[in-house]
Amino acid sequence: MSVSPTSPRSRNPRQAILGQLPKITREDGTPIRVLLVDDEPALTNLVKMALHYEGWDIEVAHGGREAI
Repeated sequence: MSVSPTSPRSRNPRQAILGQLPKITREDGTPIRVLLVDDEPALTNLVKMALHYEGWDIEVAHGGREAI
């Protein structure tokens, strides 16, 4: 990854993730529902917090079997 004066690296993981998310909303204003699946709790917690902050409704599964 190259870094230039116009694209500084973020030291805040939440900011780095939120900066990459598209702004998606429903016409009726209800939250977007997402099933987040990963076997790494630290990663799922970080992504869940970031998406929840953006107004999304997140359900977490800690692996494929739990997701099904």
